[in-house]
Amino acid sequence: MKSYYVVLLILLLGCKNNQKIETNAIENKIEKSEEVKTNESVKPYQEIKQESNPIQSINKIENKTRIMVLPCANGYDYETHGYELDIVLENALKKSMDIEIIPFPIKKMKGILYQGIFDKKDCIPILKKIDVDYIIMNRFIGEFDSQKQQYWGYQTRILNTKSMKQAHSLGAKKIKVYDDLKMHIETNIDILKTDLKAFK
Repeated sequence: MKSYYVVLLILLLGCKNNQKIETNAIENKIEKSEEVKTNESVKPYQEIKQESNPIQSINKIENKTRIMVLPCANGYDYETHGYELDIVLENALKKSMDIEIIPFPIKKMKGILYQGIFDKKDCIPILKKIDVDYIIMNRFIGEFDSQKQQYWGYQTRILNTKSMKQAHSLGAKKIKVYDDLKMHIETNIDILKTDLKAFK
């Protein structure tokens, strides 16, 4: 009978030891798995920096060509009847990702003549107030007469503000209606863009 109790006691002690061993083994596995997950979720600082790469984004913005389109040199009579040239040019150029259109700052131009400009010598006072890469001068061809049937036309001239060189660019004449003039600018604006890139 005594031997029976001794065997039973040995069996009970063995079970407890096995439970402790199994519990320790499970805890070790949990700790190891948590360590792996933590290491996998944290990226090194250098890798994060490369992914965000803010310097490249800044450079893309800085590399844009800054352009200002002057008010149409002879646009007063046309504009009173709803015909615009400078605004049409601006809207066509805005579609280009590498061009930044700088709005004409009328408030800064107090005391400065900015109407009727189609030559670089008249741009000098304006350049003292602004900072752009190129100025685009523009004008309609001919005199506006609302009473007569007329042909439409326009001219543009580019001024490189750094070299102060100027050159004629996009233009057309003998266009029958104003809407066709707008269409001509929109469909041929790449000519003006190419001239800007080539005109250093």
